[in-house]
Amino acid sequence: MIFHIPKAFEIYKQWVLKALPHLEKYQACAPDNETLTHIIHLYKSIKDIDALATLDTRLKTLGAKCVDLLDDK
Repeated sequence: MIFHIPKAFEIYKQWVLKALPHLEKYQACAPDNETLTHIIHLYKSIKDIDALATLDTRLKTLGAKCVDLLDDK
């Protein structure tokens, strides 16, 4: 199967956009440098600089909704 580059990029972009919300939620609730690096790389790979510029705000908003199931309080 041969893909044309623009079509392959659009398919790739669709998959990345499906994955990013899950990665962002994970990063917001359990921050680590490796996940953040992957998120940044994915945004750059789909050339979505606007979403990358607002990443910190989204992570803070998502972080406020985290639930710790092991908390004894």
